[in-house]
Amino acid sequence: HAPGQSVAHLAYLALFALQHRGQESAGLAVSDGAELFLYKDLGMISSVLDERRLPSFRGDLAIAHCRYSTTGSTIWENAQPTLRLGPRRAVAIGHNGNLVNAEQLRRDLEQDGAVFQSSSDTEVIPHQYEEDGEDCVTRFNGMFSFVLWDRRRRRLLAARDRMGIKNLYYYVTPKKLILASEIKAILEDPDVERAVDPQALVDYAFCGRALGGKTMFRNIREVEPGHMLCVDLESGRPLIKKYWQPRHNYNRSRSDEAVKEELFYLLDESVKVHCRSDASLGCHLS
Repeated sequence: HAPGQSVAHLAYLALFALQHRGQESAGLAVSDGAELFLYKDLGMISSVLDERRLPSFRGDLAIAHCRYSTTGSTIWENAQPTLRLGPRRAVAIGHNGNLVNAEQLRRDLEQDGAVFQSSSDTEVIPHQYEEDGEDCVTRFNGMFSFVLWDRRRRRLLAARDRMGIKNLYYYVTPKKLILASEIKAILEDPDVERAVDPQALVDYAFCGRALGGKTMFRNIREVEPGHMLCVDLESGRPLIKKYWQPRHNYNRSRSDEAVKEELFYLLDESVKVHCRSDASLGCHLS
C-alpha cells in the first residue's frame, strides 16, 4: 500500500520473486479505495499477467499471489487472491498455508447461510472475517499467514499462525507498507534500504536467529508468531496485536503415565489433522 501511488507494477515484480513458491495459478487484486479489481488465472505468472496491461490496474493498494495447492483442486475458483463480495463486506485476500480446522468452520458457516464458491480452505477466512471481524484469527488452527483487505471499512489485516510456521515480513514508512512471505519480494522495491541491523546480527550470534520481530535488514520486520498487523487506512497507522499465547495449566497431581498418555494422544491428533490434504503426502526427516 502506497497512498497516491500506482502499485500494480511493484506487486507484479514482487510476485516474480516468489514464483518458486507456487506454479499452479497467479493473480493480482488492486484497489483505488472506491473499486476493487481482480485478475487471476491458472498458470505461471508470465502467462497469467501481461506487463503491458498493468497500467490499467489503477490503485494504491494491491495483493498478489502465486499458488501451490494443499487443499482444493487446481481450478480457477481456487486461484488467489480470493474476492468475497457480501452484504457487509467487500474483501480480497491472499493466503499462504493450510487451515486444519477448515472443514468444521466451513460447516458452521454454511449452517449460518454462507455460500462458498471454491473448494479451498482460503475462502473460509473472508467468511469468518465477515462474522467475527479481526477476531476471526482466534478461530483458525493450522499453519498460515494471510493479508486481507476490507474495502468498505478501509482496513488491512495481516496475520501469522500461532507457532510461526509460515513467515510474514513487512516494511513500513509513513508513505508505504509492504508485506510478503519472503524478504526478497520486499527488496524488489528500490526505495527499501538494504541496511544490516547490527542488533539482529548479535541476536544471531548468541541465539541462532534475530529476536523480537527483527530481521537482518534494519527496516524490515517480521510479524511474530501469534500476532496480527492491523491498519486503518484513514489514520494510516499500523498496529501490532498479539492474539494468542500459550497457556500453562499444570496439574501436578497426575501420574507420569497419565501425562505420557495425553502427550501421545495430542501428538497423534496433531499429525492426523495436519495430514488432511487434497495433494499427495510425503515425509522426510533431517
